[in-house]
Amino acid sequence: MGVRGSSQQEGARVVQTFTDHQARSSATWPVLTREQLARVRAAVQETLEDHRRHLQENEELFRVLVSDPSVDAGERQAARVAAAKAAEICQEAEGALAAMDDGTYGRCAGCEQDIPFERLEALPLTQTCVACPQP
Repeated sequence: MGVRGSSQQEGARVVQTFTDHQARSSATWPVLTREQLARVRAAVQETLEDHRRHLQENEELFRVLVSDPSVDAGERQAARVAAAKAAEICQEAEGALAAMDDGTYGRCAGCEQDIPFERLEALPLTQTCVACPQP
């Protein structure tokens, strides 16, 4: 009888855990007010616009530097690296905007807990909470 009771209790815990997971999965992540979401969205959009401009400028600079034989490889490489970094940030910003649209923005990629608004406001492209390492 003790074993049967134990199995029933364990089964109840599994069902409860599954139910808790379903509730978290169906909820909008995180619980941000419309105003908070609008603030971080504006910051992400500004970041995206700035880095698209940087990307375009650095790609153009690279093309100019490549065509000039008097420019050393280091300068060309610096322009290439700057363009690649701008492209990476653009991709992160586009991902953040897509996550805002689908309701998953602000969920930690590591532990799946809500990222506090204060962290999102300071680092709107972050994908993790303070406790988890960046992906």
